[in-house]
Amino acid sequence: MSLKDIIAQKRKEKSDLTKQLRKMRKEKASPEDLIRLENRVKKLTDLINRFKPSNTEPRYVDGLLINYKLYQRYIKKLKGFSIRHEILPDKLLIYYHDGSTRGKLELFDLSGPLEGLSDFPKGELSNGETKA
Repeated sequence: MSLKDIIAQKRKEKSDLTKQLRKMRKEKASPEDLIRLENRVKKLTDLINRFKPSNTEPRYVDGLLINYKLYQRYIKKLKGFSIRHEILPDKLLIYYHDGSTRGKLELFDLSGPLEGLSDFPKGELSNGETKA
């Protein structure tokens, strides 16, 4: 299942929950039930916005599921910099420097929010020193 399919499924689920929420409001459902359903809709909205296919391309890199599109954009801007990768259990750290300019990028593992999905492609780290 691709990321687009997952997002489409989550949008459909959000739409169904929103309809259910409207119906419950008309029927004067209990506040607890309304709050519980509103929280589910908010979580789905956050997930949909966070993983838009235009901004996200999940790929496995050395066992971590990272936003590879963000990684590629960042590495492209660091052309000419000295780059070092460090792989931790929950994130990929990218250290870079060029003269007095130094910095660090942290790409966190997306396995939690995309739990149960494992058919994402593998990506490769750009040339640079890698430390596991």
